[in-house]
Amino acid sequence: MTRIEMSDGATHQLFSGFRGCGKSTELRRLAKNLAARRFNVVVIDTEDFINLRVPASTADLLITLAAGMDQHLRGGGSSQVHPPSESFWQRFKNLLGTEVTVDGMTIKLPEVAEFELSFKGDVDFKTKLYRALEGRQPELARECRRFVEEGMAELKRRHPKSEGTVLIVDSFEKLRGDALNGEAVRRSVEDVFIRDWRYLKAPCHVIYTVPPWMAFLEAGTAAEFERVHLMPMCKVWDPKAEKDHEAGLDAMMELLSRRIEVKRLFREQDSIRELARASGGYPREFLRMVRELFVRMRLENVTLPISREVACSLSNRAINVFIEQYHAPITEEDIPLLVQVARHRAIAKHSRDDLDRLASLFDHHFVLSYRNGDAWFDLHPLVRRTKKMKEALSVPSTDDDHGSAE
Repeated sequence: MTRIEMSDGATHQLFSGFRGCGKSTELRRLAKNLAARRFNVVVIDTEDFINLRVPASTADLLITLAAGMDQHLRGGGSSQVHPPSESFWQRFKNLLGTEVTVDGMTIKLPEVAEFELSFKGDVDFKTKLYRALEGRQPELARECRRFVEEGMAELKRRHPKSEGTVLIVDSFEKLRGDALNGEAVRRSVEDVFIRDWRYLKAPCHVIYTVPPWMAFLEAGTAAEFERVHLMPMCKVWDPKAEKDHEAGLDAMMELLSRRIEVKRLFREQDSIRELARASGGYPREFLRMVRELFVRMRLENVTLPISREVACSLSNRAINVFIEQYHAPITEEDIPLLVQVARHRAIAKHSRDDLDRLASLFDHHFVLSYRNGDAWFDLHPLVRRTKKMKEALSVPSTDDDHGSAE
């Protein structure tokens, strides 16, 4: 927000965080605070417009910006809003014409409503459209930019004293493939933000969410979009003092107390704090473990309030369930990088192959990010407790660990 307020021109920032870490909540808070400072804020959910399980393209984000602006202008039914006479989807269809030719085959395009639905839901249909648009990306970029500018003008007309427009493009960080296309998905993100970054520079402030591993790209993003702002985990362990960080554990307990009556359910809270400690300060993981604890309470007909002994027993069993879930996916190829993070709480060096593997480790939450002054990283505590990592960390350190970041 400070960068936006103090800038003389449009800013373009990258923001990231794990699922369930509070990223979207922070973005909504940012939107509220910017609106209070008379900015026109347009929050766009990428999932409304593109499939986040297949490789992305620059065209996907360009269309998301324009379609998101269109959705915002036409939402709410306010009589004060006068969106462009043509929707973005009508303009996009006009750009293509009534039909397109792909591999010698002519495809007749459907009416606008069906065209929009097919673009969002039919990957094959979208792929054919993009192939028909090959070589016309600058033209598509100009059309999308023009639509965003018209939307900005309409918002300015509605709020003449506004300080400017901010687009918040959320959910793109959820882009992830599977065992078959995971690498292609990661490569596509790099292409968008490194090769084609110039097309993403909209005429207003924009915040793009990106996958967490983008923080490790050493070229392109740092220069054009500044650094990736990572939403950190809650610090529940102090690695320098080698003891619990009580303020962090208290914060995790406060998070839980806003959802359940902890004091009514548990005579003592030691077992719940142990779950917070085992979560590594990752809110979603913490709540998942608490849910597992409640399931076991129900299955065993535990009476309330729960005694300390029963709560500790059930908590330990819940933790063991999650340790097993982390143990199985760890491969032999993962271990050297995990050992490096465990010993140095940093990723001091990484090759091209390491980056692909790191992306996978972040996607599986094996590695968590923190920020206390400077950014640092650590293994998820449950990953440390797996048999594979205990064995790997029992081997004396060598120079192959890439050196310490401390």
